[in-house]
Amino acid sequence: MNQKNLAGLRARDQLLQCQRNTVIAGFSEGQLAFDPTYKYDPHCNIYDTSPKKRIPAWCDRILYQRSPKCASGALNLLHYNRREHQFSDHRPVYAIFEAKVCTINFAKRAEIEANILATLFKAPPELPRS
Repeated sequence: MNQKNLAGLRARDQLLQCQRNTVIAGFSEGQLAFDPTYKYDPHCNIYDTSPKKRIPAWCDRILYQRSPKCASGALNLLHYNRREHQFSDHRPVYAIFEAKVCTINFAKRAEIEANILATLFKAPPELPRS
């Protein structure tokens, strides 16, 4: 396999094709700028030489989704790559993110909840007795 023909492999990548119209449509992935992660001969950097001659692919992926629930929260991908460990026929991938998270003021939330509950469950005015 020509390991530098990443564009040709990306064009036929099944996950990228499925991402448009499936349940994973709302997820993002970093750019596949690294060599495919599968299928290697055991304990080396040579792609599959078995009789099956599998086409190299990115079988190990990291997908992420930004939360629409938190306006101030943000998730930014800083780095997406693979590791060169040779303990399997896969190469593991990793991602480094910067996360800005929402914080909750629990005292203020409790105050608001108490006010809402007091308003909702206030005893109705008594009707005059006849």
